Amino acid sequence: MTVSVRKTRGIALALTMAVSAAYFTTASAANWFKIQDTNPKKVPLISGFIEPDVFAMAGTPAQIYNPVLKRYISAIPHDNLVGPNFSQSTTGIIQRARLMIRGWINPHISYFFAGEFGNNAATVVRGQYTPQLQDGRFTFSGYIPWVRVEAGIIRAPSAEDAMNGYMSYNYVVFPTVINQLMLQPFYAARPSSPYAAGPSGSVLIPSSEALGVNAFRYPGIQLFDWKTWGHWQIAYGAMVGMYGSVAAGDLSSSPLYAARLQGSYIFQGSGKN
Repeated sequence: MTVSVRKTRGIALALTMAVSAAYFTTASAANWFKIQDTNPKKVPLISGFIEPDVFAMAGTPAQIYNPVLKRYISAIPHDNLVGPNFSQSTTGIIQRARLMIRGWINPHISYFFAGEFGNNAATVVRGQYTPQLQDGRFTFSGYIPWVRVEAGIIRAPSAEDAMNGYMSYNYVVFPTVINQLMLQPFYAARPSSPYAAGPSGSVLIPSSEALGVNAFRYPGIQLFDWKTWGHWQIAYGAMVGMYGSVAAGDLSSSPLYAARLQGSYIFQGSGKN
């Protein structure tokens, strides 16, 4: 069972619970803190991957009334356009291109940096392609009993689907509850005047004002560790950080507080190691 608590801009607490599924022959549990926040001792210094994709969202033009032009225009519905640019219905792109550098400074200090160079919601900032630093952190282990310290751009401890990678899913999408409630898109603030409707971009917020998503990552400091007793393993993580999009250079003064407490019963497999 996993319990995660997140404080959003000091207004509300969101409590999510995820229960691991047991299969007929085997059962497994993932220690996401060990997977996400620590480097194995023997890993390649440089690694990465490329994910090319071809999208076809067939749709016929529709007559859409534009209140700014005060007339109907012929346009393909937004749902039939391919993101993140939403400019055409068929396209071939490099959706993800990740370059990662990791290693150890000494037996107690490790580092991990990952740059995202693909064309996706994280790298389209204000309507422009902007490669970004997806991860950038140092982890300190062995200095304090029961405590590991991580500082930098960190994946906030949260719900199960927000902790694991996209390759864990059958499709390259997040579940609806995670996508709508926890994967935060950021926009340029314009409180004095509403966004004008138009044929390019959203009716509510034009794509030129979108600052991109941060994939659950925030600058901050996290304390975490885990302990195993027989088949039982307890893991925890507590983070203090800042809201905002690092790629857009738009960081809020509001603090972020995130915590996750995980208890697992490990039947078999490498998760016990």
